[in-house]
Amino acid sequence: MILGPSVTAVFSSNKPLHRRWFVLLSLIAAIGMITIGLVLWKAVGLSSLSSVADRVADAKPVLSGLRFIFIAVLAISWSQLPAFWGITGHDHGIEPGHWMALRWRVVGWLITVELVLGQNIL
Repeated sequence: MILGPSVTAVFSSNKPLHRRWFVLLSLIAAIGMITIGLVLWKAVGLSSLSSVADRVADAKPVLSGLRFIFIAVLAISWSQLPAFWGITGHDHGIEPGHWMALRWRVVGWLITVELVLGQNIL
C-alpha cells in the first residue's frame, strides 16, 4: 500500500513540528471532551434528565448558529490558510488555483454535514 504525502508527513520522523501540532490538538480535544462530559454528568446529577434535555434543546439554535459562523469564517479566511501553513512548514505543493477551488468543496461538505446531522433534515 502506498501512502500519500500528507499521510507519510504525519508519520515521518523528520517532521517534529507536524507531530507536535497533532499531539497538541489531540490533547486539547481530549481535555475538551472530558470537560464537557464532567459538566453534563454534574448537570444530570443536580437536576432531572428532562430539565437537562430542555436546556440542550434551548441551546440548539445558538450552537447551530455558531457552527454556521465557523463555516463562514473558514470560507472567508480560506485564502490565508496556505500562508499560515507555509509559516508552520506545511507546504504540500498545491497550486493556488486548485487550493481556491477546494474551498467551495469543503464548505459545501461542511454545510451538508451540518444540515443532515445538526439540523436533522434527512
